[in-house]
Amino acid sequence: MVSPFAVQVPAAAGSELLVARDVAFGYGSEPDVLQGVSLSVRAGEMLALFGPNGAGKSTLLRILGGLLVPQRGEVRVLGQAVGALASTERARAIARMPQGLDAWPDMRVGDLIWSGRYCHQPKRSWRNAFLPTQVTRADAQAVEHAMQATDTFSWRERSVRELSGGERERVLLARALAQDSPVLLADEPTRSLDPGHQLEAFGLLREQAQAGRAVLVVTHDWNLASQFADRLVCLAQGRVVAEGTPGEVLRAKVLEPIYGAHLFFGDLPRSAGGSTPFVLPWQDRE
Repeated sequence: MVSPFAVQVPAAAGSELLVARDVAFGYGSEPDVLQGVSLSVRAGEMLALFGPNGAGKSTLLRILGGLLVPQRGEVRVLGQAVGALASTERARAIARMPQGLDAWPDMRVGDLIWSGRYCHQPKRSWRNAFLPTQVTRADAQAVEHAMQATDTFSWRERSVRELSGGERERVLLARALAQDSPVLLADEPTRSLDPGHQLEAFGLLREQAQAGRAVLVVTHDWNLASQFADRLVCLAQGRVVAEGTPGEVLRAKVLEPIYGAHLFFGDLPRSAGGSTPFVLPWQDRE
């Protein structure tokens, strides 16, 4: 089945769509939040970024999305410097799913999801910040598919403010999918979701990668990352300290120096063959 979210730019499988080289950044009294971070995300790949609190993950995601300018280094998307792109050009290349909104507007769920199409509209074609005056078939299909995929279609007439935290997370994911950009950045997309919807969200992100997108997700959930991500990157004290497959990264020699010894490591068999590593916090571990 062909995904309804087909990448809109030519991208050979495995080509680097998003690249960060030697990125450094700091905030005033915290000059070393990021210290020479380099990573890339390829077309058709899902990469999971994790690390302890304060490691610089959200800052790096803002830099990758063009919301912050690195003090050293560069970020390129589709071969172009992110900082050289206009906001609408950047949005057509990179969709962002933030942890939440600073202020949730009193508006319909459907309208908020429709706002993901802003970057595809001609200038001055919006009645306000969210509602377009010109709706194409591609716009309507992208929004409908995004709502159906995230199981938010039935909420389209509800106010965003009426939703629970988990429901809002799904609306933000739907908005990002409606944007239909070749690069997708998701910042802790499952933090308010129940286990069933956590699996659905990661499964949906995985489908986006399989459709040709480059997907980068920030998460604290090693076990979801292990099941769905192609590669894992561990960030600690502003540096990349580990990178590789789940089997290479989710091991005691990598995680215990960062998180301490209270972890239990194991492997679960997969129905298709092979195994998937898992890690559990375990207070009584001997």
